[in-house]
Amino acid sequence: MISKENNMARRIVLIAMSFSLVLAAVAVANPGRMIAMADKLSLTDQQVEQLRNLKIQYQKEMIRLRADLQLARLELKEVMMKARLDEKAALAMQDRISNIKSSIDRKRLEHMIAARKILTEEQQAKWKKMRREDGPRGRHQRGDGPGRLMGRGPCMGPGMAPPPPEGSEIPGPPDND
Repeated sequence: MISKENNMARRIVLIAMSFSLVLAAVAVANPGRMIAMADKLSLTDQQVEQLRNLKIQYQKEMIRLRADLQLARLELKEVMMKARLDEKAALAMQDRISNIKSSIDRKRLEHMIAARKILTEEQQAKWKKMRREDGPRGRHQRGDGPGRLMGRGPCMGPGMAPPPPEGSEIPGPPDND
């Protein structure tokens, strides 16, 4: 039993490390966004073309990996639904799923590193400055509008609506006098 716990602990640590690396890389490079900001980064036509090709290649790889992941999950589901559970097969399928997820994380990181290598040192410095100014989520960051904490916008749910304007008559519960 101890070896299974150690194995699980190792997996958790590896997943956490992979996730941390991916988050660090996201702050460094995003080829799609770099292309959109080609003028601000002073990218050459060749760099734009390299970034586009890199992005397309990455998307193809991700489509394949995500399809493999979906198939592996479906196969695990099949194994788990059988009347007689094959524990070894189920665990093997879970290992396969974990390996595919790890491959996805690694490809994402490799993609971001490759994109960064296309930029000159000066462009990398501009990119880093732009990322700091935009914040961690860049231009996709939510504003401070109503419902921002709930993620639902103005349809905030019962009891969360702003108070009615002063002087407006809103019918309340009937008086029981």
